[in-house]
Amino acid sequence: LDIEGSFAGIVHGINDLPADMVQYQTSEILYGKDYFYEELLGLKFKVSMFSFFQTNTAGAEKLYEKAREYIDFISKSVGCYIKYISVGASREAYIEA
Repeated sequence: LDIEGSFAGIVHGINDLPADMVQYQTSEILYGKDYFYEELLGLKFKVSMFSFFQTNTAGAEKLYEKAREYIDFISKSVGCYIKYISVGASREAYIEA
């Protein structure tokens, strides 16, 4: 089995709660860092064990390309350039188109 790439780190998540969920009371870095960077279409993401991140990066790139095409379509339809798009509730949760 040929595998390319490397490990950024190994993190041990500890949860002694009775519920079976991805929520850790504590965590311990066993090797390296507790995050890594992933780049998709020129966008750089910092990914940690608590991040929600699409593991199918080829599919994510296709989805982003479709979103960009849709933004262009909306921009042309309304006759207005779209510079920012909200991606969450906070003021800082936006992307630049």
